[in-house]
Amino acid sequence: MNTSVVRAKFKCTFISKPLPDEYPGTLVKFNPVMPEYKDGMTYWPEGSGDNASFWEATPSGELQMWVKNQQAVARFVEGQAYYIDFTPAN
Repeated sequence: MNTSVVRAKFKCTFISKPLPDEYPGTLVKFNPVMPEYKDGMTYWPEGSGDNASFWEATPSGELQMWVKNQQAVARFVEGQAYYIDFTPAN
């Protein structure tokens, strides 16, 4: 991996229904992976892998995209986590 890449891990938290033709597209929102809270305790569910280290680096944030390509929208699933790589553009 290129050393100038910054990687984050976000979970898809919302996918709107496609809007009518006058405003074509779908809103897709992502928030950082985060622990669960139960009985006043913070914990990571089994199988959460590297979520804790990503949450330590990025405990807050939001990414939202207005996507017109419905084939691209179909690749996102609410509740699924995704790695997001930030690479400088020229």
